Amino acid sequence: MRFRHMLAGAAAFGLALTSVAAVAEPMRGWGRHGDEMEILAGVNLTDAQKSQIHAIEHDSWSHQRASFEQLRAIHGQLQAGVLAGESAAQLAPLLSQAEAIRTAMDQQHLATVLQVRGTLTTAQLSQAATNLAKLTSLHEQERAMMAPPADATP
Repeated sequence: MRFRHMLAGAAAFGLALTSVAAVAEPMRGWGRHGDEMEILAGVNLTDAQKSQIHAIEHDSWSHQRASFEQLRAIHGQLQAGVLAGESAAQLAPLLSQAEAIRTAMDQQHLATVLQVRGTLTTAQLSQAATNLAKLTSLHEQERAMMAPPADATP
């Protein structure tokens, strides 16, 4: 009987960690904070453009801060619910809320990236595209190098 309780507790803890990872994944598909702008690293920006891009990013962050706080609150509610023994059906509304917030954050992020793109000249956009191709190639090479060796069995 004690083993069953320990197993149930471990399962609940695992579910809590899984829900934590799901809720704490803002801007999924966009990379870590700042990655989406790494392609601008090799682009020669004017001081005015740097200032304008900084203002766009700052404005976006100020809008998204409240969403991050909402996700943190939902994360806490999910943890409490899992530990209190709530079912998946009881926790589903919280997951739906988190998904709606993440979707809104993705839309805001896309609007931000498009605003930043609007500050660039045609030549700068071309350089950014070249940088992106190079970064993609480097990331693919890195993944290939870090991949486990192919099975050598004949």
